[in-house]
Order: sequence, then structure tokens, then C-alpha cells
Amino acid sequence: MGKGVKFPCPLWASHYLKSPCVQQPEISTQRKVNIYSILQEIIQQEGELEERCVQRLVAIASKEMRGMLEMEGDVRAEAASDTLAALSRNHFSLVMYELQHHLKPLSLTEEFVIVTLAKLANGNVFEFMPYMGITLATMFTMLRLANEAKMRQVICGAMETFCETVQFYLRHLEDSVYPVMTEDQFAVKLFPMYRYFVTVWLRNNNPEVKLGVIKSLKPMLNLLLPNDDLREQVYDYIPLLLAEYQGSLEALFITQVLRQILEMSVITNSPVPQMQLHTIFTELHVQVCSRAPAQQQYSSQNLTEIVHCFIALARSYPKELMKFFLSQMEMSKEAVRVGTLALIRAVVSADEPRMSIRTIYLAIRVVKNTLSDTRSKVRMAILRIIGQLALSGFQDRIKGWGLKYVSVQLTLSTYKLTNRRDNFYQRDLEEKMVHKVTMDTVRIITSSVSGMTNVSWPTGLAYWG
Repeated sequence: MGKGVKFPCPLWASHYLKSPCVQQPEISTQRKVNIYSILQEIIQQEGELEERCVQRLVAIASKEMRGMLEMEGDVRAEAASDTLAALSRNHFSLVMYELQHHLKPLSLTEEFVIVTLAKLANGNVFEFMPYMGITLATMFTMLRLANEAKMRQVICGAMETFCETVQFYLRHLEDSVYPVMTEDQFAVKLFPMYRYFVTVWLRNNNPEVKLGVIKSLKPMLNLLLPNDDLREQVYDYIPLLLAEYQGSLEALFITQVLRQILEMSVITNSPVPQMQLHTIFTELHVQVCSRAPAQQQYSSQNLTEIVHCFIALARSYPKELMKFFLSQMEMSKEAVRVGTLALIRAVVSADEPRMSIRTIYLAIRVVKNTLSDTRSKVRMAILRIIGQLALSGFQDRIKGWGLKYVSVQLTLSTYKLTNRRDNFYQRDLEEKMVHKVTMDTVRIITSSVSGMTNVSWPTGLAYWG
């Protein structure tokens, strides 16, 4: 059907509009949902309809979705909301006028008004943009009034959609014919909501509200962090994010937001305040060196995100981070040493770009302070760092101390395995693992140096001496 061709109210619409079936409360929920589904399908097929017909459809669906909601009412409201979204494809202004009529400052609107606004934004990006500023400003005035958990979740979900819509719009500015705000103006509108979410709603005891808030922060930060002034203000609220590690929220979701902030701080060359470093280091480090709580479902993914956080921190604050790592290595607890060495290996292996020589030098100083530790897991962690240094192109940095350590471990593990005792099975198993890691490290070193692939290990040692 051609765009702009208006159809008179067809038979299907006349039937449903003239009959009281959609408006009668005694009709079963399922039948109403079915009717709305039929309406949506035919709206999609018919194209643009007569304005009077659309106005009546909008009024009926709007009233339905704003009614008193219970379990079944939610289903009907959702169907009515979807019908309005379908109508907005060809009659955006009529649907938007109805929704804006129910979106008033300092007045808490019905949740499905916000749900439907998010659907319109998602489905009609460029048409929605002129309304985005006033929508965000009006929603901000509602935050203090939204005390119910469900309403807070709805607002958080809508904010996710609005921010993603703005990002899409900014990536496709050439396709827009509507004069709207700039990226910085959008960011200024968003920041008060970000601040309120973090300072008030994130502290809510309801886990679903907490999850809704933390998930909405990522798309919000995509718009806030590129702004120099607002980025500095975002840093002020990092301690509140870190505090959530002590609560019931999945650590992964907090770490993802923290990683986003830290990596942008590197890209923009605007490090987080130095006074926050110790808290950031400590909160992240303890999760690496201790077992994740039983309720955490995503501990492995969280560890991966934490590694990226430390890589970002190493780029901005190498001296401070390595000083912190050194203080942790002074503790004799094996798990702390192994976890710290694993993080150092991750820093050493970072690419695009590689870590600076100064950072590598500082990292090696930390490692050298642990060479006397005879515990199997610590020895393997050190060997893996030496292998990683070779892999990452820092072969000259393992001359002397590194090759000597590998040689000693090879000799020691070979001796222990050759002279093992039958009643020390566990120790033998650990030593076999050390021996394997040692041999892997030998192969990495020899193959990473030009011309050494087919050279024996003793010759290699002589080469590096």
C-alpha cells in the first residue's frame, strides 16, 4: 500500500468499534487479547486509516491499558499497548498525542503509558526524537513519586530503551529530518536520572529493582561518559557502585558497569580520582582471591570482567596498581599470591596497545619478590608469567632471573618426580603439574625467539646468558 493513502474505516474496524465487545469488562481476558491481536494484524496490512477511525481505536486501547491492573489486567493492558504501537507506524502523531496527554510533570502516570512510550521510541526512532527531551524531563519529575517496585522496574526498562534509541539516532543523523538536541544536550537531560538511580533506587532492598537499575546504567553511561564535564561527575558515584558488591546483586552486573567507566577513562585520558584507587583495587582484588559467594551464578564471567578492569587501571595508574599488588604479595596466603600473579599475567598479556615498558618493569619487580615461594600453585603462576612475557614480546625482560627460575624449576620438578615416594600421591600430582607448566614455558620461550625453535634448552640458556 502506498504511503500516505488513507483508507476509510474498513468493515473489520467498524465491527469491532461499533460493537461494545472490546469495551465490555465482562468479556473474558483471552477474548479481548484475541481481538487486539486481530486488530494488530489488520492494522499492519491496511496501511493508513481514516483519522476518525484511528482516534476511536486509540481512545479505546488507551483506556484499556490505563485501567486497574491485576494479573489478567496486565495481559489486556499489554495487548492494548501493542495495538497502540502498531497504530503508531502510520499514525504516530495521534498515538503520541494521546500518550503525552497522560504524561504530566509531577504526576505519576500509569505504568503502561511509559511501557508504550518505550515501544514507540523503539519502533519510530526519528519521529520520537522531537519528544525525547520533554519525555525525559517529565519522567524525571516522577521518580520521587514512584515508590512501587514494579513502577521503578518499568521506568528503568524504559530508560534502557530511550538511551538505546538516542544512540541509534546519533549514529544515523543523516537519515533524520527532525531538528533535535545534540549528544551533549541529551547527556545533560540524562545525568539527573543517572544520579537519582545510583543514589536512591540502587539502594532499594528489592533485588529486581536493583537489577533493573544496574542494567539501565550501561546505555545511560554510553551517552554520559563521552561528555567531559559529566564524566567527572560520574566518577563521584563509583563508591556507591562498589558498595553494592556487599549486597545481594550479582557481582557481574556491577563489574560490567565499572569496566565501562574505567575503559572510557583510558580512552578519554581522564583517569578516575586517585583517592578512589585503594577502594577500587581492594573490592576487585578480593573477588579474584576468594571464592565467589554461592548465590553468584556468573562468577567466571565476573572474573573475566574484573581482569579487564585491572588492565584499564594498569594503563592509567601502573605505579599505584603495582604497589598495591606488592602489598598483597607480602601476605603469605597462597590464594592471595596466586590470584595476584594471575592478574599480573593478564596485565602483561594486554594488547592493543601493549603495556608500556615501565609497567612491565614494575610488574616484574613484584614477581621477583615471590621467587622463593616453594608452593606448587605459586610456582606455576610465576612460570606462566615468564611464558607470557616471552609471548608478548618482552623476551629481553626475562634474561637472567626468568630463565634461571625456569631452569631451577625444571631441575627441581624432575628430581622430585624421579625420587618420589609411594605415599605422597598428592604431592606427586602437583609436581607433575609444575613439570608440565615448566616444559610448556620452555617451549614458549624457545619458539618465541627467532632462530631458537630447533635449538636445545641448554643452548637456549647459553644464548640468553
